[in-house]
Amino acid sequence: MQLNTQIIPMEEEMTIRQISETLGVSRRTIQIFESNQLITSCGITKYGHLLYDASTVRRIAVIRFFQNLGMSLKEIRTFITADRVERHDIYRNTLNSFHAKMLNDQNLYQTAETIDSLISLPDFIDRIFQTVSSVHKERKQP
Repeated sequence: MQLNTQIIPMEEEMTIRQISETLGVSRRTIQIFESNQLITSCGITKYGHLLYDASTVRRIAVIRFFQNLGMSLKEIRTFITADRVERHDIYRNTLNSFHAKMLNDQNLYQTAETIDSLISLPDFIDRIFQTVSSVHKERKQP
């Protein structure tokens, strides 16, 4: 999982709609980030649309990155306001949790594959039995 902030214009202020289109984040998600005090607007257009600067847009990308790692908004807020040492610990713990989830998902996938093969096992055994039976019948016939 990679955080890609290269697609974010660096100098331009953006509306919620522009951010939504650029980052693939819903308008409602951006509003939730603002209501949780994770971001703030920097101005307003003459049409009444909120504006966000490039650093806020990058912060939205970072928030989404951490959400994809499994962090809650409360954990992200703690991370953002923490000092460097605390941020390092939070990030390390989050990565460990994410790694454990990936391993669990991999185990679930392997279990599902095993179940699929076990489900098809009776059909496989039936085919073997039919083959053996037909071979056995052929040998009995003169």
